[in-house]
Amino acid sequence: MNHLKFTEWASGSEMLDTLRDKHLISLRSGAEGVHKYYELYLPAQYDDLKVVIFSTGHRPPSSIWLEAQSKVILACDSSVHKIDLTTERVEYSKQLTGAFYEFLRIDQTGACTVLHQLGILCIAPDGATTWSVDTGIVEDFVCDDADWIRLTILDEQSLDVNLKTGVATERQSRDLR
Repeated sequence: MNHLKFTEWASGSEMLDTLRDKHLISLRSGAEGVHKYYELYLPAQYDDLKVVIFSTGHRPPSSIWLEAQSKVILACDSSVHKIDLTTERVEYSKQLTGAFYEFLRIDQTGACTVLHQLGILCIAPDGATTWSVDTGIVEDFVCDDADWIRLTILDEQSLDVNLKTGVATERQSRDLR
């Protein structure tokens, strides 16, 4: 996966003042306590466009190119966004039930499977939920192979989740071996 880089700004007002002559796509955390400000680094062909993020800063944002660098999947705080840079619009924004941990799968259409603090969510290219597995707090995870992930859940049974179907089965042992 081709991850993108971010510039962190000292303040939101400084970022917006510096970028005032650009077209902005602004992504804001739904959470209280925004105090981190990021700008997504885009190639020169998008010089007049800037994607900016207002975040709680618990974890840095993550993003991946799609479709020959014309679209981006971006996650920050507890949301995932698909952005079309050519049309300068957000194709979908999906709220997670917990803080974003990492992308498990992404295909070139923008469908993605996301691990977050309280489970896994599979998002279709149009932003609809394909399937989800809701859990307690995810403490750890191991990808067994291309299709399975093992989740260690705080004070609960560990789960094995099929990443193609979302079928989850309890694991008797709490080991990650």
